[in-house]
Amino acid sequence: MSSKYGAPQPYYPPDWAKELSVIPKTRIKLAQLPTPIHSWSVPGLPDGFQLYIKRDDLTGSTLSGNKVRKLEFIFSEALDQGCDTVITGGGLQSNHTRATAVVAKELGLSSLNILYLPPEKTHESSLSSKEKGNLLLSCMVGATSETVPFLAAETRFKQMEEYMKATSDRLIVKGHLPCIVELGGANPTGAWGYIEAFQEMIDQGILENFDDIVMCAGTGGTALGIGLASYLTGSKLKVHAVCTKAPSTVVATNINKELSKIKKEGMDNHLQCSDIVDLIDLHTDTSIKKEDLDFLTQVSTKTGIILDTTFTLKTVICMLHEMKYNPERFRGQRILFMHTGGLFGLCDGQLDPVLVQTPDTNRIRSIHEFIDVV
Repeated sequence: MSSKYGAPQPYYPPDWAKELSVIPKTRIKLAQLPTPIHSWSVPGLPDGFQLYIKRDDLTGSTLSGNKVRKLEFIFSEALDQGCDTVITGGGLQSNHTRATAVVAKELGLSSLNILYLPPEKTHESSLSSKEKGNLLLSCMVGATSETVPFLAAETRFKQMEEYMKATSDRLIVKGHLPCIVELGGANPTGAWGYIEAFQEMIDQGILENFDDIVMCAGTGGTALGIGLASYLTGSKLKVHAVCTKAPSTVVATNINKELSKIKKEGMDNHLQCSDIVDLIDLHTDTSIKKEDLDFLTQVSTKTGIILDTTFTLKTVICMLHEMKYNPERFRGQRILFMHTGGLFGLCDGQLDPVLVQTPDTNRIRSIHEFIDVV
């Protein structure tokens, strides 16, 4: 018989991470781990490269994706502190706010999501009843969502911090004990989700079988955990993170801020983001184009792997571009891509025109076309 679901359990870090200045005391088991690693024959892979995929899109059902690893530590800390409400934020189709809302409800806490609207909806004062995807799931578990106008990438982190702090102060006056969770779970406690993930991958043979790891970077929390773990273990792996929502300068600032809080005393005082992670900016603007969606459906129909349009699709396109035009960026040719999830973000209708127009996806037929039925 397993222990009660959602009950914090004592946490013991890997030996190589024991001297970090922030070490969680407890952890809640939420994710379905370990997630598998397997080869991936993605269309357009340049000759000479071997590509594998780490399936963190399989960490759960409504909790699928990379966020749940971080939330195992963040929510355990919130419960230990007696918090009754969790405040976080993100975009309208944020994977992080959806996962946070689901975990909160499963653990008996309230959740409040502050969502910045996309530019085309920035003047709306309420959410449409037609919203789908991640937002639909957040609504289904009873999360409260408050919207703010679109926030530019360069100032988004700071502005959201201010919104969440003001919301927390408002709830405290009403007698609540809220916990603020940074965007994407990118804080020293959340970083342990991917410090632990690195140990999981060590057990799966990454040190012997790979030269490089590639992932996306929104807030930089996942890259911080993986990059710091690789550094602490002295591995020869090179960690790359494609900045899909904000420029690398903004992501680096965020990673350096959290790195200064978690690195152990006496660790190289000059240790910076650039020492542990190679941040890569997109080669085009962040908008999704018709050819990008065509590639997304090509990947799914050829390999069965479904990417999301906000993070993983952009990361794979950028990774393939670097392999083809800048191969010296990689330490070797054995590459591990980290799939961080995002499936629900596709369920907002954006793919409908592409699916109808693409022969490989528009394969719905009436049986009457082939069989006469009396």
